[in-house]
Amino acid sequence: MARKRKNYTLFGLLWRLTISGAVVFALAAGGAYLAAEQLIRTPEREAPDLHALTLEEAFRTASEEGFPLRLDGEEPTSVLEPGRVLSQRPAPGMWVKEGSTLRVTIASRP
Repeated sequence: MARKRKNYTLFGLLWRLTISGAVVFALAAGGAYLAAEQLIRTPEREAPDLHALTLEEAFRTASEEGFPLRLDGEEPTSVLEPGRVLSQRPAPGMWVKEGSTLRVTIASRP
């Protein structure tokens, strides 16, 4: 059995493209709205002070406070013993979105 081929007019084709574009736009706008709302409504908390803690203690403290921790690297110094947190971003006491990643640099031998 032969299938009938649909004969689309230019107007019909333009109408279908317009409807398809509107649906894609509506989905994208809805997704952007939900993402923005989630970002705005995320509560803020104070960043904990991780200075001079060992890396293990810093991971445990950050985890208990609900923050992921990322090691940015090591920096040679004689101020702290190696393996201790030398600096952190954001700084302790700053208000940050809950669940934001804290970045630390640990001390190494000079």
